[in-house]
Amino acid sequence: MQIFANYDSTGTIRALITVEGRKGAIAMPTPSHGTFTAEVEGLNLDDLKIKPGTLEAIEALRTIAKNHKVETGVPRCTLTKKSQEGT
Repeated sequence: MQIFANYDSTGTIRALITVEGRKGAIAMPTPSHGTFTAEVEGLNLDDLKIKPGTLEAIEALRTIAKNHKVETGVPRCTLTKKSQEGT
């Protein structure tokens, strides 16, 4: 199972989204305007002994979203000059 956080620029979690699929499946929710989406690492409902899709799981995710925030950082990149060939 994958868990995604939908959050704003301050790191406030707007939603936690769980996706379960067969092994090797890839999912990525599309964020709404002004928000970001990232996969949450280190959080697994199975480790918490909570069955996905239950009321207990929903309440656990609400509590996690309420008591946590996404640590946001400034992305960094390096610009490289294009070669003159093929431009």
